[in-house]
Amino acid sequence: MRNYAQSKPADYELLTTRTQKGRSAWAQPLIKENWPSELADGLASLYANRELLWELLESAPQSPCHLDFWPNNVIVTERDEVVLIDWAFFGSGSLVEDVGNFIPDAIFDGFFAGEDIGVLESTMWRAYTAGLADFDVGLDLPLRRYLHASAVKYVWLAPLLLARAKDAHQLSYGGEAIADRVDVNEQYRARGMALMRLCEWADEAVKEKHEIG
Repeated sequence: MRNYAQSKPADYELLTTRTQKGRSAWAQPLIKENWPSELADGLASLYANRELLWELLESAPQSPCHLDFWPNNVIVTERDEVVLIDWAFFGSGSLVEDVGNFIPDAIFDGFFAGEDIGVLESTMWRAYTAGLADFDVGLDLPLRRYLHASAVKYVWLAPLLLARAKDAHQLSYGGEAIADRVDVNEQYRARGMALMRLCEWADEAVKEKHEIG
């Protein structure tokens, strides 16, 4: 996950409002109208704590993971059976890593509304821990901490969105131009809500790490 995040081009100077460059980025109408002002501090904290969060994930037990677990790779059959497809990236990852990927991706890519992230998170968590209980695996581990630490996977995304907010033509996840300004604002609003939740995850992971050691 560290390699994945570090491979993404990102101008992290855009995260801070202490520089003119950062203030200009956060003053863009698309950002100012759709992202809460407190998100800037949350993202700056996420970035500042990235090393600690990566270390938390790297200390987690490793597990077989899908590693591309998002809504487009989940099919529900006519018999209500859940089938995962596209196993090209299957490999070893941190326990809970797939869940930590699915929840924000479902919002970022427009499959769920930003307001639904809390319900999606609780639903996914109940299902995941119930599955672990069936096999008596991992329930004695700080699973929530691993989930919350996985927020660091997206440390690069906010700088990218800040940089792209100035573009005249905004793109959907599929790469198509979004012609309706309402849809552009909704996309940024939903992604801002998901980023805010990831900042909360990161803060919880860091807080627990400092309290427990």
